[in-house]
Amino acid sequence: MATILCLVYQRTEDEALRDFIWRHRRFDGLNDFTLIELSRDLKLFSAEKARLHQQAGGQQKASAKLEASERVDSRKERARILGVSEGNVSKVDRILDYASSSTEQAAREKEISIHRAEKWSRQTEAQQIENLKVLRIERGIRKKARNLIARLAVQPDGSVFTTAHLQRLLQGVSTMPPEQSKAFGPVVFGCLHVPGKRIYVTHELIRAFKPQQEVSIE
Repeated sequence: MATILCLVYQRTEDEALRDFIWRHRRFDGLNDFTLIELSRDLKLFSAEKARLHQQAGGQQKASAKLEASERVDSRKERARILGVSEGNVSKVDRILDYASSSTEQAAREKEISIHRAEKWSRQTEAQQIENLKVLRIERGIRKKARNLIARLAVQPDGSVFTTAHLQRLLQGVSTMPPEQSKAFGPVVFGCLHVPGKRIYVTHELIRAFKPQQEVSIE
């Protein structure tokens, strides 16, 4: 094509960035963290800022108050442009200023929430790295557990555990004498986020309980 009909907008870099952020506020590829991060480059209140600096007359105390006021005004304006809360703007600013690079990247990629990343940013870099490591391990374990339970739900091992069996097992666990309970060890009850109405009991619990209460599983 020799000619393309289009609209051309004359924009400064700051105006172009403002337009870009405004148009992509709800675009899936740009989450709140990324948009707030981009908005840090916006030059806000430049004319008003110069006027207030002149009024301050170079006085140190007045200048300090002015800077604090400017930070608040900047957060409000950025929050308005982005359509996010002023609190999240403050949190992202703190993350970018104080958090470790691993925490910052995890928040940017939505691996952790802005709120959690901001809390971590108040800890040492070593602690932040450890927090992320533990979180990933825990999520990995939960994912493996869900996959395992899903496979069991599709391919049961043939054991039939009736309501009567379950009642006898729970009764035996709850009425076990203290000295026997200590030797038996702890029994953990938990909730599994899997589809269907099911109750799962581990083979280890059945084998450990069977010699003492003669619970039969057919």
